Amino acid sequence: MQPNQKTKAPAWLTELQQKSWEPEVLLSGIVLYGMLKMPGLLDDFAYFYKTNFRTGTTDIDTFVLMMKIAIYWLTGGLIAHLISRGI
Repeated sequence: MQPNQKTKAPAWLTELQQKSWEPEVLLSGIVLYGMLKMPGLLDDFAYFYKTNFRTGTTDIDTFVLMMKIAIYWLTGGLIAHLISRGI
């Protein structure tokens, strides 16, 4: 075979390439749903930690705040990705 000669892709591979966006959007939607639930779960975790361990420090508040900020950034990035993927 010549190096410049292109081979034609099988039909199943071409079809798979055309429909690869469907599972990607489905998985992104599931992840987005989970990420939108996380801030409430983090609040529940902070309440549980404070009531059961009574450490007296605010380290858990700082940790929860940092995790919430990270989740909000990731959620915004995922939404931007889905919008750009839709275009």
